[in-house]
Amino acid sequence: MRLNKLLNNVEFTRLIGEWDIEISNISINSAENAKNCMLIIPRERTVLPNRDLLNGFSAIIYESPVFERLTGLRATVICVENSRKAWATIAANLFEVDLSRLKLIAVTGTNGKTSTATMIKHILEYAGHKVGFIGTGKISIGENLLSQSNYSMTTPDPTLLYQSIRKMQDESVDFVVMEVSSHSLYFDKVSALKFELALFTNISSEHLDFHGTISEYLKAKLKLLHLSKKALFNIDDYLLRECANNCAIPSKTVGILWRGDSYATDLIATSKYRTSFMYRETDFGFKAELNLPGGFNVYNALLAISAAIELGIKPCIAKNAISSFKGVEGRYEIAYEGDITVVIDYAHTEAAFETLLLSLKQHSKDGKISVVFGCGGERYREKRASMAKIAERHAEKIYVTSDNSRKEPPSQIFSDIEKGFSGNTPYKLIEDRREAINAAICEADNGDTVALVGKGAEKYNIDAEGYHSFDERSIIAEAIVSRRRKNASYS
Repeated sequence: MRLNKLLNNVEFTRLIGEWDIEISNISINSAENAKNCMLIIPRERTVLPNRDLLNGFSAIIYESPVFERLTGLRATVICVENSRKAWATIAANLFEVDLSRLKLIAVTGTNGKTSTATMIKHILEYAGHKVGFIGTGKISIGENLLSQSNYSMTTPDPTLLYQSIRKMQDESVDFVVMEVSSHSLYFDKVSALKFELALFTNISSEHLDFHGTISEYLKAKLKLLHLSKKALFNIDDYLLRECANNCAIPSKTVGILWRGDSYATDLIATSKYRTSFMYRETDFGFKAELNLPGGFNVYNALLAISAAIELGIKPCIAKNAISSFKGVEGRYEIAYEGDITVVIDYAHTEAAFETLLLSLKQHSKDGKISVVFGCGGERYREKRASMAKIAERHAEKIYVTSDNSRKEPPSQIFSDIEKGFSGNTPYKLIEDRREAINAAICEADNGDTVALVGKGAEKYNIDAEGYHSFDERSIIAEAIVSRRRKNASYS
């Protein structure tokens, strides 16, 4: 694509060099210089590569503070106010994304994004639509996976994001359901998009190592409103209730404790893993059957049903669709049920962790709860002690282990977690997650529930050496065999 076309809708203040040149690729990595490639220098990049590397690019996008260091290059240089926003627009132009050919739905919030987005996808597909999905650890069209096995982001960087949307466009999808993270909004990854509907699930403390305060975290989330035609808020969350009351675009609300435009009543746990509730709006209502436990899943379903109806799906179809929904891999996933129950869940925030353990206690009857958990390396350290306190409040056996330590020493992570223990509940530190899972399963008493928390659907673990294959389901199967051998030796 010619540079003059690629810069369409990009706000730039200065251009030095050739305007009518061919650009076929974009990168933020100076080591990837190649013919017809554009380098985008993000605003936080303060150390520039040597000039030989920079001269390997055909064009360079930069922000004004680095202008003096970019003069005299062979490459065309373009000064912009916001290089990350420019990246999104340029990527959308390069891949010729046509938003008139599909409808985008955004789901944001601290917890419940993946479940809610997947429920919306399921309802739309049940209604006969072709749906693209961009979410935590997965980009897909229907069941066709577009992302790599070690893909781990919630909202991808612009190059992959707009390339994926173009693939969905080429496959004639009707809707694209996206999880939109606070980081992606802060960095303007989705700034070239327009969403038909934006859903806000809930807001609690998360990513404060990056955003600083919950006010700044919420501020990043609310940038989504400027990119959306209509918003849908869970007003049982007090922060979102205030946002709904002051929303500048058309909005709709849902609630259980508070009566929104859509609301749920008569929540009943019909079995250990099933819940029913009455879905109600002003003019109609119906009984919804959900093959999932817990009030938190009712919130997700309430949001998903309300969104689907807002998008034109008939209520009777939404009702039948949600009753056929089987759950999300790695979200309250029953990985084994026999003499003990083993549950896999992604819960990596304090609110999600506590909600999970409370739900397990509610359904475990006389059995005890064993929990295997860790905290991610190079991430929000302040929550580590809080996770320990939550585990101690609700579990009888605790196994602290690794969970994507990255380049941070596991000993440092363990030390931070241990600060939250009071000594009232015994715990074990087992760095090898495979060993920790085996210990928790083999040491559980009959009737107990073992919760493996943090990995969810992830099939990898990240340490200082990079990504490694790690599937908890196969490890559970091996541990169950070990448990049976152990029990047989005592009989």
